[in-house]
Amino acid sequence: MKTAKIGDVIVTIDDGSGDAAPAAKAETPAATKTEAPASEAAETPAATSAQPTGTPAAGNPNKRVLAMPSVRQYARDKDIDITLVTPTGAHGQITKQDIDNYTVRQRQRVLNRQLRQRQRLRLQVKHQHQHQLNHMFLTHLN
Repeated sequence: MKTAKIGDVIVTIDDGSGDAAPAAKAETPAATKTEAPASEAAETPAATSAQPTGTPAAGNPNKRVLAMPSVRQYARDKDIDITLVTPTGAHGQITKQDIDNYTVRQRQRVLNRQLRQRQRLRLQVKHQHQHQLNHMFLTHLN
């Protein structure tokens, strides 16, 4: 596997006009953009070592997570597995807002689950009540 250095041309795309020089110039910003994943990879070992080893993670412990230390601490304080949070920050970085959004979504899931359970219980009670009424009616007729 080869490693690209900053400023290296990685790909040249021919637009069919035969002028390759502008394509090389257009590729320079793309090469600069590849710098971000390299820095993400450099931050990944720190990301996995920042997680407590005594607590089992519900998410993928090998998943690369890009987040500032303060955001990681914020997630730990809220007992959130940061590998489950969807990042919206620059270069796939998790922000405090992402943590808050995850918390809201989780709360909504719990409330929806409780609502479904209550609805099932109401239906069960309704069916039991209907069965009792039918039984009483049939008993009264006999």
